[in-house]
Amino acid sequence: NVALAANGGVATASSTYSPAFAVTGVNNGDRSGTGWGGGNGGWNDATESLYPDSVEIAFNGSQTINEIDLFTVQDNYSSPGTPTLSMTFSQYGITAFDAQYWNGSTWVTVPGGSIVGNNNVWRMITFSDITTTKIRVLVNNALAGYSRITEIETYTSSGVPTPTPTPTPTPSPSPGVNVALAANGGVATASSTYSSAFAVTGVNNGERSGSGWGGGNGGWNDATESLYPDSVEIAFNGSQTVNEIDLFTVQDNYSSPGTPTLSMTFSQYGITAFDAQYWNGSTWITVPGGSVVGNNNVWRKITFSDITTTKIRVLLNNALAGFSRITEFEAYTPSGVPTPTPTPTPSPSPGVNVALAANGGVATPSSTYSSAFAVTGVNNGERSGSGWGGGNGGWNDATENVYPDSVEIAFSSSQTIHEIDVFRSRITTARRPRRRSQ
Repeated sequence: NVALAANGGVATASSTYSPAFAVTGVNNGDRSGTGWGGGNGGWNDATESLYPDSVEIAFNGSQTINEIDLFTVQDNYSSPGTPTLSMTFSQYGITAFDAQYWNGSTWVTVPGGSIVGNNNVWRMITFSDITTTKIRVLVNNALAGYSRITEIETYTSSGVPTPTPTPTPTPSPSPGVNVALAANGGVATASSTYSSAFAVTGVNNGERSGSGWGGGNGGWNDATESLYPDSVEIAFNGSQTVNEIDLFTVQDNYSSPGTPTLSMTFSQYGITAFDAQYWNGSTWITVPGGSVVGNNNVWRKITFSDITTTKIRVLLNNALAGFSRITEFEAYTPSGVPTPTPTPTPSPSPGVNVALAANGGVATPSSTYSSAFAVTGVNNGERSGSGWGGGNGGWNDATENVYPDSVEIAFSSSQTIHEIDVFRSRITTARRPRRRSQ
């Protein structure tokens, strides 16, 4: 994917509504638009109901391509799924566009690249080889007045086809929060790394299949051929209670992987023996059922009774083809953990969140329990409260059972507003902790 920022692609737009919808979101590798309106979820133009709009991606030099993929915002933008070619929209997506390339003097629409009447979240366009230095999407119409793009991809013809997810649903979705995910504060480190093309950050970026293997984001490969054990560790954003660890290893068809399932097997490159472990404060302990040998599953799920820890590790004891290869490493909280869950906003607000610290908002409270519940957590752009009690997850007052309490946000200057959103914890009486959130 030569449009990817990690591969040197540089995106520019005809206009941008605000930094909350930065154009850098269209080539960061996240197709779904996760975090829409938070700066990384995708791009929104600034010229309501005026067309055309455009996004251009310049490559890192001349490239020969034969495929362009456009992803637009999903109806359920606040909790998007993994896009498939059959997924449709009815509220906010792009309905008409031209996929174009630069021929050295002008923009030319690729064969089959003039699209009208579109209702697909993911639109794939394939064509005979074209050599160019940049591509452009010219948006001619869209629903709800704005052009919205979550990702643009462009593939070379030299054996790097687009990984097409199998539309089979994930067999058993985990009900808790994946606290290993980088977006939730997880930080991954490895015993060794082959090169930056197999960075360890690829194991907790949310991409299970290993799409883009060898491109920097597809997953991790150790550097000590045929020497074991190897290891990958993920430190959480504070202490977490977990009851599930999931390990994903590279698929046989790594250049065009499918969506992993619990029944998918490998025979060429995967991890055959490992220990899933947690840190007890002084040493690594293997979780119950976490010592695995003779493995041939791409996805290995391990569940156990609740364990509270600050980090986890996978200790790799053997693998096929001489190297340890991991595409994703996940750890889930129990379903009942009172992580505050936001109610979805009814429609994507193209306006600017002037309360956001990144936009100049300064928050002050009536009181604060401790620095673990700093008031700066209420306007850092993280709605879910991920890392609650870790300093960034949200605010907790210091006056138990004494009301009222308050939080004030001062704007950078005078602002005209028409919406206020408050996200609070969903905590049942039976599981109520001593610390409250507002």
